[in-house]
Amino acid sequence: MPNNTLRYLSFGCVALIATYLVLIVATLFFAGVQSGLTEEIQERESAVAALETEYYDTLAALTGNEYLSVGLVSPLAVQYVQEGGDTAVTRLDR
Repeated sequence: MPNNTLRYLSFGCVALIATYLVLIVATLFFAGVQSGLTEEIQERESAVAALETEYYDTLAALTGNEYLSVGLVSPLAVQYVQEGGDTAVTRLDR
């Protein structure tokens, strides 16, 4: 065996271990980022749900044309979002 073989194998092992550790750190980092994004999405969904509930409660309390007196207006157009498609962030509770 040449004299430098052990040194090259040692450097190779150290490089592999360092690469492995870097990949573990990257995986943990991106898992944390995705968890943060999911939490933010859920917070915004709950804020929208609260606004919808408030809006529908206000409408339920009004009768006839009273909605104009509190500043509510009818929508100009109604559009629906088609169901389907893949999302970038998925939720486990679906």
